[in-house]
Amino acid sequence: MAKKMTQEEWEARMRLKGMDPYEVQGGRQAPQEGPRTTQFVRTIEQTSKKWKAMKVIGFLLLFTGIALVTGSSPDPSGEPSGAAMTGVLLVIGGPCLYIFARVMAWWHHG
Repeated sequence: MAKKMTQEEWEARMRLKGMDPYEVQGGRQAPQEGPRTTQFVRTIEQTSKKWKAMKVIGFLLLFTGIALVTGSSPDPSGEPSGAAMTGVLLVIGGPCLYIFARVMAWWHHG
């Protein structure tokens, strides 16, 4: 197991590299100081799961709507069935939800 670096050793190593030990650089945070050791914080950049889930739901709505529109038969009176109308709404709403999720993921995570 590797030896834990003390805070003084870490600061000296950072200064030898020409870096300020407590400046945030390159998306990484400065370490948090422990009792006699330095604990490094690892930042994980990750698009939020809720935006990914919304994109998947948008795709599912689109394909469900397409299936409803193509699989439903018209009423005997010649008017579109309720399933076909629901399918049209899903075909419109699915891509709208997908685009909304893409924009919000970009807005929150760049």
